[in-house]
Amino acid sequence: MKPRVACLAFIAAVFLSTTARAAEETSPAEKPPAPLDAITAAPENRALKMHSVVNHDGDGIGEELPSSILYSEDDKDFATFMTVTDQRLCKRPSEKAICEAFLAMIAGPPPKLGTDVSGSRIGGSDYGTVFLVPLTSVTCAGVDAFTAFLGADSQDPPLSALVLYIYARKGTSLIQVSTSVASCNAPTKKGESDVAYYKRNCGSPANLEKAAARGKRAAEIFRLQ
Repeated sequence: MKPRVACLAFIAAVFLSTTARAAEETSPAEKPPAPLDAITAAPENRALKMHSVVNHDGDGIGEELPSSILYSEDDKDFATFMTVTDQRLCKRPSEKAICEAFLAMIAGPPPKLGTDVSGSRIGGSDYGTVFLVPLTSVTCAGVDAFTAFLGADSQDPPLSALVLYIYARKGTSLIQVSTSVASCNAPTKKGESDVAYYKRNCGSPANLEKAAARGKRAAEIFRLQ
């Protein structure tokens, strides 16, 4: 497998390895450890795997992120997951900047295609995310406000893993739902900008339709109490 074509698998592997180092699995029926007990939003589905994520272990990976609770269907497969934190946990400068960027994505107009929104993620580290297109057909019940969009995740742009993102706010809780959609790894053209590449290869009607379907399923899996 060519290194650049392996982008989707590599991003998944990066997320698995960094999460495994930072997360401690707990049962959704258990009370999360301090300071995560400040997080009040939780999914209805009690069968989901729950991980307490505290990114302060000194390895430098994910250190900028606020502490959070991660939910997934499978503790070995994070292709679809939900990260929940609380604005009260956004205390350090890096955490404040991330939480403010997250909220700005919800409250403000959509960024332009090709905008780097990596600094708005409250979950996932060691890779970049580029905004592609808003997905207005995706809904998210039980929250105060939300936005949904198709992003391009990569360590080697513009070749990317296409990911459906839902950013939501419920009270002081911040919720990020992410689910893999497809790969966008067509050969690049000489002199082509990243934005031109994304327009040409990533936002096809088929990919948008698939993203909307994945978003609907993810919203159902992680429906909040």
